[in-house]
Amino acid sequence: MGKMKYIFLLPFLLPFKILLSQGILPLSGVNKWELRLVSPPPYNVFDTTWTGMEIRPGEIDPGDSIQLFRQYGETHRFPPNLWVLAFEWMRRETTQIQFDVPDKILIDFRVAAWQNLQELDFGVILDDTVGPGAVESTQKAVETLPTWQTLELDVNWSGGLYYINLIRIQFTLLAPDSMRVGLEILLNNMRFVYTNGDTIVIDNFGDDGPNSVEPVPGIPTGFVLHQNYSNPFNPSTEIRYELPKYSSVKLNVYSLLGEEVTELISTEQPPRIYEIDFDGENLPSGTYIFALSINGQRISSRKMLLIK
Repeated sequence: MGKMKYIFLLPFLLPFKILLSQGILPLSGVNKWELRLVSPPPYNVFDTTWTGMEIRPGEIDPGDSIQLFRQYGETHRFPPNLWVLAFEWMRRETTQIQFDVPDKILIDFRVAAWQNLQELDFGVILDDTVGPGAVESTQKAVETLPTWQTLELDVNWSGGLYYINLIRIQFTLLAPDSMRVGLEILLNNMRFVYTNGDTIVIDNFGDDGPNSVEPVPGIPTGFVLHQNYSNPFNPSTEIRYELPKYSSVKLNVYSLLGEEVTELISTEQPPRIYEIDFDGENLPSGTYIFALSINGQRISSRKMLLIK
């Protein structure tokens, strides 16, 4: 199952949530993904009725699509005294694509339903099946929140080129004892991130974009608030900002005295570059401050000048 760090986030059992999808779902052939194995021993003992995948419409961005991975079964003892059920899903490519192994892997996700989970660990393995072998990310414990999050995994490797033709995602479900556990998780936009600033989308987990291991640019690598354009302005201007991950976003305009003039944005947004129009038609000439806050923390602010 790779390297696992067991840091129990929750001291109690999480309640059962309503199933996101009813009925039997396929175990393979959805966006090239298939169930590879279930562990630890006895292998492949899981609930086939409530395990499977499907493509669903985007929840925040209707033009996007997302992929559901649903998995249920009984935990088994993993020494010394852990009760675990681990699912590994894989995506095999028909051709080998040459890659510098990324420094980080980012995946947008939302835990939509769960049963008896005490901890959820999440990891990714990249395979060159005829060359150097496998490159593992760290496996990280994540919070089972009902909102969209972005998982950031470090990748440990010794350098060199790989021809990645197999991607594996591991979900490790932990419980305090032998019992039935379940997880329904939605995934979107697996990205490779490099220290030189490059970001490529490896899988958008949908049917409307890149669905093979091919580099596609365009996802921001950091939180950025740009200077408005034009500046000075009369009466409208454009404010541009960048999100590298799913975030709770607030964009506000203030006077120089710190009084709030207007709230332009207050919502959860997926990673991308945003452009917002600000209209100062009803405001007097003067200097104003616009500020970007992420998950409750102000990260950047800039001044703009309205001249009438």
